Amino acid sequence: MDSPSSKTIVAEYLPTPKISDTCYQHMIMLKVEDVIFRLPRFAFEERFKEELSRSEGLGDLNPITLEGISIDEFNVFLHVLYLGPSTMFDKKLELTKEEWMMALRVSCVLKFKSVNKLATKYLPDVDPITRLSFYKEYDVVDEEWVREALLQLVQRESPLSEEEAKCLGMRVAYISWGHYR
Repeated sequence: MDSPSSKTIVAEYLPTPKISDTCYQHMIMLKVEDVIFRLPRFAFEERFKEELSRSEGLGDLNPITLEGISIDEFNVFLHVLYLGPSTMFDKKLELTKEEWMMALRVSCVLKFKSVNKLATKYLPDVDPITRLSFYKEYDVVDEEWVREALLQLVQRESPLSEEEAKCLGMRVAYISWGHYR
C-alpha cells in the first residue's frame, strides 16, 4: 500500500498538463434570485465585459446578480440560448407562448439579440398591443415584428381603448388615433 509521502513524490515527477487553447471553457457565475448558475462564459462575455474586468462572476462567492429576472424566466432563456442554434437543423423548440414571452423579455433585459430575434420568430400571433408594449418597455430587435404590430393596429376596426392607449403611450396612441379620424 502506498504511503501519502510516496504519492507526493510521484506527483512531483508527473508532467503538468497543458491547458487547451480551444476547448477549455472558462465559466461565469450568475445569480438569479437565490440561485447561482455556473455557465460557459463565452455566451456572456460581451454582455458582462465590465463586470468580468472587475472579477465579478468568476466564482461562487462573487456572482453577477441579475435583478428583475425570475428563475423560471432565466431557465427558459438558457434553454433557448443553448438549444436555439439547433433550429438550424429544423428542430423546432417546443415552448409555450408564455415561455417564448419569457425568453423575449430576458433577451431584451440582457441584450441578447440572437435570442431576441429567435423569440420573435416563434411569436407571430402575439396581439399588436402586447408587441408594441414590449417594444416600448424593452429593446425588441426585430423591427418587422414591431412594424407588423403597428400595421395590425391601424387596420383593425375599433379604435384603441383607454386601457390600450395607456399601455402603449402617447406616441403610438397618437399614430393609431390619426387612423380613425
